[in-house]
Amino acid sequence: MARYLITGVAGFLGSWLARDLVARGETVCGLDNLTTGSLHNLDGIESSVELFHADLRNPQAVDQVCEGVDFIFHMAAIESVQQSIEDPIGTSQVNLDGTLHLIAAAQKHGVKRIVFASSASVYGDHAKSPISEDAVPHPLSPYATQKLSSEQYLANAAAISSLETVSLRYFTVFGPRQSAGWADSGVVAQFVTRMLGTDQAGPVIYGDGEQHRDFVYVSDVVEGTIAAMHAPAELVSGKVFNIGSGRSKSVRLAFETLACMIGYTGQPRFVQERPFDSRRPVADLTAAREAFGYQPRISFADGMYKTVTGYRQPATSRTARPIIERRRSERVVAPAILEIPRITTDRHIDAQVFALAVQNEELELFYQPILNLKAPRVVGVEALLRWRKGSRLLTPAHFIHLAEEKGLTATLGSWVLDTACEQVVKFQKEFRSDLRLAINVSAMQLEQTNLIREVDAVVERTGVDYGLLDFEVVERTLVRECDATQQNMLQLRRRGVRIAVDDFGTGYSNMNYLYKFPIDSIKIDQSFVQHRGHARVLNGIVAFAKTLGVQTVAEGVETPYQLSHVRNVGCDFAQGFFIGRPVPATHLVQLIQTFEATLSSDEEPNIPLLMSGDDLLERKLG
Repeated sequence: MARYLITGVAGFLGSWLARDLVARGETVCGLDNLTTGSLHNLDGIESSVELFHADLRNPQAVDQVCEGVDFIFHMAAIESVQQSIEDPIGTSQVNLDGTLHLIAAAQKHGVKRIVFASSASVYGDHAKSPISEDAVPHPLSPYATQKLSSEQYLANAAAISSLETVSLRYFTVFGPRQSAGWADSGVVAQFVTRMLGTDQAGPVIYGDGEQHRDFVYVSDVVEGTIAAMHAPAELVSGKVFNIGSGRSKSVRLAFETLACMIGYTGQPRFVQERPFDSRRPVADLTAAREAFGYQPRISFADGMYKTVTGYRQPATSRTARPIIERRRSERVVAPAILEIPRITTDRHIDAQVFALAVQNEELELFYQPILNLKAPRVVGVEALLRWRKGSRLLTPAHFIHLAEEKGLTATLGSWVLDTACEQVVKFQKEFRSDLRLAINVSAMQLEQTNLIREVDAVVERTGVDYGLLDFEVVERTLVRECDATQQNMLQLRRRGVRIAVDDFGTGYSNMNYLYKFPIDSIKIDQSFVQHRGHARVLNGIVAFAKTLGVQTVAEGVETPYQLSHVRNVGCDFAQGFFIGRPVPATHLVQLIQTFEATLSSDEEPNIPLLMSGDDLLERKLG
């Protein structure tokens, strides 16, 4: 039986292809680094797809994945045109270099044919319509240039080796599960998600909306792509073919059709047209029809209806995800961490000693990374106060009562805010410009009338972005329902600062504050993460948060099982020793880079992000 490899298998087109092939009884494996793809797209066929969590930029990984493969559907790419404009080198490493790695591996392992997902964007702003494959390409973006170059490399491979290649120029493909995560994502996906969602800005139309597109429903694209894989070599190898509907519809008509089906009564927001949104031709399908019988069957209206229906269906539960893995080693390797001396309690420290420590600048900020479970990627850090007392490292649990006794709480809070903002700006310049900073804010700080002036002064001095700040407060601060606290929180929110409830679920059953205060996220206490007996409570908290539109951060993640579990129940972010221990500012960037390297490598740390908690537990016990 033939073995099919799909690159970008967890993406929009890749997952549709996988479902079709599995339904035909074919043997399917997939490669995906899950940067933009989602395992949700493979719900229901997990056990039928052998998934490799690997990156096209890694030639060794690509070589391993291609071993034993007969046919390759090459769907993986960074499809954002805007991202290719902003980072042409980085996108080229995926879109072009990744294709070259795949070609080399396919030739080495005797792969019979590669069908490549190209794009009608290679034609550019072409006057001729309908347009045939012999038209002179005129790419207007690095993305389009990368696709065209990949086509040419594939044609060269077909000419000089036994590898057969086919490039398909897809026009405006749409359908359920298409991502709307980029500003230039599919226009239909953007319309539907905004019409069905709570985004007050509403759908966006670039230009006047009268620009026409060749909209083609995804099932027609899949059918044509599979037909191209099995067409006679003398008809298709080394060639390019258009895949579209052969019909022209305006963007404005797409909006009106979807609005009617959804019952959306709002108006679109018109913004300036982008260069790559200009006039586009309609596909001439003659070559594809003659070579492999391609004939689209889904009408524009039927496709729109199927799309709306698909987006309205509730997401499938992810409490179990038995993704099949093939690895060279069964060894689970934890991310490298910086060892810190064990913290011990010293009950003989008095307030005066602590006051002298503050005066002598013995306090220091440590930082712990926060992982986005959807990406996966470290997107923020929490600033944590520490006191170096001799050879020991003390946490606030050991000295915060001393600060209160000496009236130093406000002083400490101001120092933490100022120092953390100054240091995170350095992290952003050195490492990642959108890195978020989480800071613990005390009840006393929130009740101060000069808090907002202090925050404004720190922002002005350090240059930190309000929108990248998270202020964490404990539940008891909100239960007090102080007017000054509420006013300060509202002022912070107006400036873009996000508010998080820390150690959520540790003692307050009256949660009316979640409605009264502007809360953006809750940090679920580690007790619900680390004890399996609390699994139902964890599930309930996450479900409750989602109904409120509040994000969740799982604290205390210390094992692969825990990381997998919190991800599967739907937590948005995670924090804990398995991801990274709190480290001094000088070690933070190295810690994050080390951890993220394990996520993109071929080593076992990827497994927690791909397998269910039960699978990991069985592996551990076995």
